Amino acid sequence: MIGELEKDPILSQLLNPEIMAGARDIYLRKIKLPDRRGIYAWFFEPHKLGIRSGHYEHLIDGKALLYVGVVPSVWYSKRKLPKRIRAHISGTARQSTLRYSLGACLVEELGLVVNHLSGFKLNFGESEERLTEWICENGCLLYTSPSPRDRTRSRMPS
Repeated sequence: MIGELEKDPILSQLLNPEIMAGARDIYLRKIKLPDRRGIYAWFFEPHKLGIRSGHYEHLIDGKALLYVGVVPSVWYSKRKLPKRIRAHISGTARQSTLRYSLGACLVEELGLVVNHLSGFKLNFGESEERLTEWICENGCLLYTSPSPRDRTRSRMPS
């Protein structure tokens, strides 16, 4: 993967982002996220998620790359970065794969209550607030908006 860093301009840009911010600053709106398309990545300390220590390909300030998202996720969507990131930080597990995954790792540690919904969906009910606090305390977001030329070279949706 390291050798591919030079080949992929978007990955290179993501590791030298336009925005790098803690989740709490975004949650408290101290950081204004741009209302446009782009790529974002979430970094967390692996040991706080119960993930064994080992070699992590991309570490920033001791945090490992855990999740990468594209805004919008489909070409016809009007959803932009601020709304998507707010769903990850303070939405529900039903709205966010990141919250769903983090909640699965932290269900016992945080005492999350799993509510099963129709269609194989779930959320953590009132305990979602504990997950929000954990993300605010531990999450770091990186964001970049690749140029049209880079989107073409990396096959990112425009």
